Amino acid sequence: GGENSGFNWIEPRTNRVYRILAEEGNIKRLPTNSVQSIFVDDTGLIWIGTFNNGVYQLDNRKKKFKNHVITSGNHSFFNTEVRSFAEDKTGDVWIGYYGFGLAKIVAGTKSVQRTDQINSKLTNKNVTSLIYDRR
Repeated sequence: GGENSGFNWIEPRTNRVYRILAEEGNIKRLPTNSVQSIFVDDTGLIWIGTFNNGVYQLDNRKKKFKNHVITSGNHSFFNTEVRSFAEDKTGDVWIGYYGFGLAKIVAGTKSVQRTDQINSKLTNKNVTSLIYDRR
């Protein structure tokens, strides 16, 4: 991924490069070509963080993208910049947002959960990278 380059991956056996570009209204495509971060969790799901359109998960079987939106009351955090991901020992995927702080996607339900208690302790809500200590 990168700024205006879409979602790219390399097939290791053939060294062939595949590229998926944005196409408005097409659920098999991302809504933007600006990809900030890519993460593969322990189950093989591909998580994609975009510049201004939040988090997407690539469903490899159906070949389509699913959006994961954080909501609080009537407020949605859809238009947020996602910079990083990390997975904890329970399989929850933590998301680092630039300007918002942290959130997590719960492994069993794939629902997005706000982490206000943690975010209130951050002096800076611009999370650019994450790592999970599995010890």
